Amino acid sequence: MTFGVSDIARHLSIERDVVKKMAWHFKEYLKPEANPSSGSVRNFSIEDFRVLCYVHHYWEDNPDFENIKMGLNSNDHFEYPFNDILCSVLPIFSDPPDDIQPLGSYVLFNEVRDGMELFHLAEAYKAGGDMLVRTAINDNNGYEVIYPIIYNYRHATELYLKSFVGTLDHTHSLTRVYSKFKELTQEKFRANPSEWFESIVKTLDEFDPEGTAFRYGTREDQPRYEVFVDLSVLRTKMDLLATAFQELKYNYERI
Repeated sequence: MTFGVSDIARHLSIERDVVKKMAWHFKEYLKPEANPSSGSVRNFSIEDFRVLCYVHHYWEDNPDFENIKMGLNSNDHFEYPFNDILCSVLPIFSDPPDDIQPLGSYVLFNEVRDGMELFHLAEAYKAGGDMLVRTAINDNNGYEVIYPIIYNYRHATELYLKSFVGTLDHTHSLTRVYSKFKELTQEKFRANPSEWFESIVKTLDEFDPEGTAFRYGTREDQPRYEVFVDLSVLRTKMDLLATAFQELKYNYERI
């Protein structure tokens, strides 16, 4: 997200000329786009906006430039009230801008519908689990992210299955969804899923039958387990499962 001069002026309730003066005097704290060459459009990043919030807070008829720079050098602009100002201005969700920036922190997405669109959602949760596993192994912090890892993989499995058979009254029971899935493979392909395939699904379901253990924790009346998991093995099995679903989707769409 970027801001123009008018945006900054509006959010800070100041004149456009004041924005330009602040940008010039504190250009070493801003990105080059905040002070472009003549004829180019001036743009400010989110971090530029944070700097200008701080500068504006201490701006007066005769600003004490050195004192403001001391504050910026001490990262005072990352403290109250500047975080509050930033949060009040920046929306979490917004309409797509006319000039969407490539990659970076920008993501354009839409709602996912039932049916095969769930397959893409399943792929996203699978990818999220993979990323967390890489982080856990590389940073040796598996204990901190094990719950979202298993949740992502279990939820991906549920969505893969539901992309073929529907949401089934929004149940989270893998046993129930998988039973319907087996009926479909028998009907369409006259075949049952492989034993290893079924084993993965059943293991995830037995460990978290309601799909809530890794979101909210287990209930007091449920048994508490202490188990060991090799994240490399878990990821490998999920890779195999995802590949099987991808091949099935390809064949299913050709029928």
